[in-house]
Amino acid sequence: RGLTESVQTLARSFDETAVSFASEGDEVDRLSHALDVLRKSSRRAMVSEANLKAAVENMVEGIVMISADGKVALHNQRLLKIFGLPPMTAIGLPRGEFNAMLVGALRWPQSAQDYLQRQLAEIRADGNYRVFDVELPDNRVLRYSASMLVDGNVMSYIEDISEQRAAAASILRLAHYDTL
Repeated sequence: RGLTESVQTLARSFDETAVSFASEGDEVDRLSHALDVLRKSSRRAMVSEANLKAAVENMVEGIVMISADGKVALHNQRLLKIFGLPPMTAIGLPRGEFNAMLVGALRWPQSAQDYLQRQLAEIRADGNYRVFDVELPDNRVLRYSASMLVDGNVMSYIEDISEQRAAAASILRLAHYDTL
């Protein structure tokens, strides 16, 4: 009897709407019903997780979430592609080690590394949302959008805007020399 009540309580915690446990039937029936609720809830959670993972992996931007304890909590493969790194999972890596891997892949000058670290440190300190560009020596420009979440995690979106910058510069050049 104690097992059935425990499983029913657990099932209620997963799905409050679907848990009308009738007092009819024997204990095996009630336990079976509670386990069925748990299975359905588990399936819904797995589908939701799969959908979220698909959304994250199909984003145009690279994303990374650094947990409040300073470790990579989430990232997508697009982020690694932006930095020219092979597919991998970096979840659990300390922030410093992860950042060193990223900036090392693009051979960032120290000034760009310092600028990025200053921006991210300010976000961690004041929690404000920031958008900033990091210009690299190979004419690449990475746009960072970053903010602190309510749980202390820092979420960053990184986009390579090099082509956009080059196109805008070409348009300005053409407009400047256009004799019309």
